[in-house]
Amino acid sequence: MRKTTFEHLQDGTDLQQQTYGDWPIWQRTIPFPSNLLMGSSGTHLLETYLVVGSAWWQVLSHDLKPGAAVLDIGCGCAKIARFLALDPRVVQYVGFDPIPQSIEWSNAFVVPRAFGRFRFEHVDLYSAEYNPQGTIQPTAFRFPGDDASYDILIAASLFTHLLEADARHYLAEAARVMKPEGRFVLSIHDEPPEGERYVGGEARVDIALDYFLSMARDSGLDLADDLGSLCGQHALVFQRLS
Repeated sequence: MRKTTFEHLQDGTDLQQQTYGDWPIWQRTIPFPSNLLMGSSGTHLLETYLVVGSAWWQVLSHDLKPGAAVLDIGCGCAKIARFLALDPRVVQYVGFDPIPQSIEWSNAFVVPRAFGRFRFEHVDLYSAEYNPQGTIQPTAFRFPGDDASYDILIAASLFTHLLEADARHYLAEAARVMKPEGRFVLSIHDEPPEGERYVGGEARVDIALDYFLSMARDSGLDLADDLGSLCGQHALVFQRLS
């Protein structure tokens, strides 16, 4: 029987303090999470963790401007944040996630090396896959931030795990907190069976591209750029509807 991500994480202890292998923690550097904690963000391999994080940072760099405020939705164990932490254009970063070990690890190892610009928040969101003891329903969760407060929003491999009602709410919340000229960079799996629009469970969700674009428009977002394949998913950039 398949184990959920939550169950895999229960196999480890003190994950929030563990780093990769026997490597030391060098001064002025951000270490790497343990294999088990990395696995909660999609890979147990350090090489893949770094390649994906770097690829996303490069994509985001096209829209990053000096003084940027960034919201990382489902930030995991700092796969992208570790690169943004050293990007001087980012003056404010907020990341949130339902996995407490990821947030505790990021606060322990990324925040002290981000010059006071980064904040990671654990949100006790219910997820059968990631946080089955969560007390907050995703459809009731309000993103951290006032209206029109972020320049860049990130959802890397997030909508690949959200049920449809949750995805619609997250799109609407993204539109709410995004500045008028902001950008929302996200990825989806877009290979549902023929004739289906939105299928799967929290382990993997596939959405027909045209259906996802209509969901986004219903939430106040318009497609700004279709980036095609990115790290095995379909990456899209949205802006607020004018």
